[in-house]
Amino acid sequence: MLFRILRVVDVLKPAALENGRWRAWADRLFGTDTLCRAGLQHAIAASVLMLMGGLAVVYLGGVGIAPLGWSVAWLLVMQAINLAFCAAIRLGLTRQQRDPALTELQMAHAIVQAALAYLLAGPARGAILLGLMVALAFGLFTLSTRRMWRMVAFAIATAGATMAGAALVMPALYEPQIERANFLVVLLSLPAMGLVASRLNRLRERLRVQREELQHALQRIELLATRDELTGLVNRRQMLDLLAQQHQRSVRSGHGFCLSVIDVDHFKSINDRYGHPTGDEVLRGFGSETNAAVRLSDVLGRWGGEEFLLLMPDTGAALARLAVERLRERTEALRLQIDQAEITFTISAGVTEHRAGESVAETIARADAALYRAKAAG
Repeated sequence: MLFRILRVVDVLKPAALENGRWRAWADRLFGTDTLCRAGLQHAIAASVLMLMGGLAVVYLGGVGIAPLGWSVAWLLVMQAINLAFCAAIRLGLTRQQRDPALTELQMAHAIVQAALAYLLAGPARGAILLGLMVALAFGLFTLSTRRMWRMVAFAIATAGATMAGAALVMPALYEPQIERANFLVVLLSLPAMGLVASRLNRLRERLRVQREELQHALQRIELLATRDELTGLVNRRQMLDLLAQQHQRSVRSGHGFCLSVIDVDHFKSINDRYGHPTGDEVLRGFGSETNAAVRLSDVLGRWGGEEFLLLMPDTGAALARLAVERLRERTEALRLQIDQAEITFTISAGVTEHRAGESVAETIARADAALYRAKAAG
């Protein structure tokens, strides 16, 4: 069995190393900043698509449909601008911008380049109209509805101005009837991208709301799992986890801790005389008052019923007894106004210091025994 495991490790190890090398190269190329990586990948994808379209225009120049020299010069300038976008994003020069990927600026650049390609393509210019759709597609998943419609309007205006100018200057090559037909195609097709973007933004907003609701629900579940619903203090389950963590820290560091089990005296008589809602208010008031009085490092939890447990880390027995005595005096002086009745009550407490080598359960048992002795002594 051991030899089989070793053989599997030998097979997987080169693959893992290879993946590590790829990740290292990817980090060098795209950087480690999340926004930088996403923006750079976006810019590189746009650059590759524009390069493919540019090569198609150069091909038209090679077969005599478009002017070859102008086509090559246009392609070089376009790619130089694309490389400038990539360099600015990779170097972090755009990190402080609202949109570090410069999506709108890159889309505007692509739209203008599509208009220039339209002029260069001559008889094959109808195919260039697809480039406007591709340029707008980059904003579908990132731009807001308002910004997307702004880019649609810019694309329509740029295409319209290009077609109108070409028809006026070179009517023999760019026949006005054909340009009007091409512009009609643009006018009918490009707004569809705005409608799609609006729909996607509504879906994103719905997902955002659902994600927030789910997050709030998870926080609520976590709160219910760790907090007592009545008093807002940590519940017994969470207190047991905290005690286990404190015990481990104590074993490692040698620093002790103390526990106090606190009980509201004659709580049944309060319920019998004033009713259970008043009893709940007494527990809630005591928990709030006591939790506000303990140290920030101490943890007060509801242990069950009218019993509470106080965890005091890095505390000796003498200091713990003084702290609990102050809580007892503070509780004795407390006056709760509940349903026009002034409620007073007292508490009893058992305090113990954790001993090296004993379990948390044993420490709690000694605190319980001390509590019973305190109640018996009045």
